[in-house]
Amino acid sequence: MKRRGDAAAPALVLAMRPGLAACGGSSNSHTTSTPSTTVPPAPAIRATLTAPTHTPKVNAPWHDVVRVTNGAGHPMPAVVHLQAMFQGVAVGQIGLHKVSNGVWSETINWPAASVGQALVFQALATALGTTLTIDYPLQVAPA
Repeated sequence: MKRRGDAAAPALVLAMRPGLAACGGSSNSHTTSTPSTTVPPAPAIRATLTAPTHTPKVNAPWHDVVRVTNGAGHPMPAVVHLQAMFQGVAVGQIGLHKVSNGVWSETINWPAASVGQALVFQALATALGTTLTIDYPLQVAPA
């Protein structure tokens, strides 16, 4: 699953030289403050996609499993949308599934038209008003 890292915000530091006054004051003392850092909350849901290989064979069974859990790791009801993407465009709708136990599992036979194409098997998992996207790059190989 792709995760986005949080970049630290740049901090602006103003240094004063002794003997110089700022804003019309005449004091040589200055106050230093430390910028606070906020940690984003843990995601309300988590989703994983597992599959046996990134190079499935044409017309051969390829099994995938999508699991959706809450932040504590417990399975939860969700909607799982699976599709095949080519250069960012959906070229194959695999299915839209409501799961009550947080798990969707299926076997796909990739068609001959997909051989040699750089595809992305994409799973969108939605629960608690949050949608997570999992991109699984693959290239279908000849039999």
